[in-house]
Amino acid sequence: MHLHLADDQGWRIQIDGWPRQYWGTATTNPTLAAAVAGGTKVVMSPANKAYLDMKYDRNTPLGLSWAGYIEVRTAYDWDPANHLTGVGEEAVIGVEAPLWSETLRDLDDIEFMAFPRLPAIAELGWSPAATRDWTSFSSRLGAYGPRWNLRGVDFYPSPQVTWG
Repeated sequence: MHLHLADDQGWRIQIDGWPRQYWGTATTNPTLAAAVAGGTKVVMSPANKAYLDMKYDRNTPLGLSWAGYIEVRTAYDWDPANHLTGVGEEAVIGVEAPLWSETLRDLDDIEFMAFPRLPAIAELGWSPAATRDWTSFSSRLGAYGPRWNLRGVDFYPSPQVTWG
């Protein structure tokens, strides 16, 4: 679930069933850092690392550039545990990678914006930082290129990946 409640650097919502849970965006928010220090868990999603609606580079035909460009390596190299001082890996219960679809016309546009960044964000969301390795990941990701082509997935063929 993603609730877009504000366009500032951080927001929170109280959910009585999860009194120590912090739901919201997190950048350099001192309130969030203080909440986490008190034992709160967080879901991380900085715009300049994990939003799938961002252009890959200046020449990408689709997407937005309000928070910069997000190539697949930028997405993969993001470490949620190091995003805020004092917020360690144990405090991060998940990541999100929103894709605002108001500028996209069809499923091909959605696929182009999501792939290959979505697998990168997914891997960092479920893998401990100590096990992440760009060389291994990019090799495994590149092996999906032929599969995606056979299935008709309209993905961005990032020059950062050797596609099999």
